[in-house]
Amino acid sequence: NLVGKELHLPLIGHWAAAEGQESLHALTARIVADLAAGERMVVKPRHGANGYFITRWCSAASHNEVMKTLEKTAASAHKSWRRENWQLRQVCPGVVVQPMYSSMEQAAQRQGNLR
Repeated sequence: NLVGKELHLPLIGHWAAAEGQESLHALTARIVADLAAGERMVVKPRHGANGYFITRWCSAASHNEVMKTLEKTAASAHKSWRRENWQLRQVCPGVVVQPMYSSMEQAAQRQGNLR
C-alpha cells in the first residue's frame, strides 16, 4: 500500500457470449438492482481499447434494456480495432461493467449522454 488509496476502479462484472445466457441474466439482474439503488456505472467492450461503444448508466433501467445493451456491446466492432496489437486482438469479445468515474459523469451530463 504505497499510495494509501485504491488506484483502479473495481469491476462490477463482465460477460462474453461464450459464457452463455445464464451468466448474461445474472449480470443483467445485478446491474438492474445496482441502478435501482442509485449506483452509476459504465458498460464497455472488453475487446476494444479506444472508447467506442461505451454506455453510461445513471438511472434505473429495465432488465430487457440492460440485457440488449450488454449483447449489443459484446457484439460491437470498430474498424480501428483491426489495427490493435496482437495481444488486444486475443481478448474474447464481451463486456466489462465498472463504477462510473466522477469526471466521466460530469462530462456526460454536459453532453446530455446519460441514461
